Amino acid sequence: MTFFQRRLLYISFITIFILTGAGILLYLQGYRLNKSNDKWQIERTGAIQADSNPKNADIWLNGKLIDEQTSATILSLRPGEYEIKLNLKGYQTWKKKLKVNPSEVTFTGTVRLWPCLLYTSPS
Repeated sequence: MTFFQRRLLYISFITIFILTGAGILLYLQGYRLNKSNDKWQIERTGAIQADSNPKNADIWLNGKLIDEQTSATILSLRPGEYEIKLNLKGYQTWKKKLKVNPSEVTFTGTVRLWPCLLYTSPS
């Protein structure tokens, strides 16, 4: 291997290391690559923090059950409007639309889930 080839290889590895490191740092800071309208954009993400009383309610985001239960912070959400629903067996469902902004956490506050009272006819 010639001196020129070794130097080219060395510079290539340094370049790959710097680009990979920059990509990892951007990812950890909450930036994501988004392709919209045939255009690639780097955008900052936001989060939703959901809390309820009683705890351990299922969290539904835009009609899909997520793997976490309250109290939870849902990270890496693209900016926009989301419908969040908290559901716990034996309690009334709570639902609300929340707007997620870049670099911000949107809080539901502590949502009070009320017990479902089933109507029984008098005997």
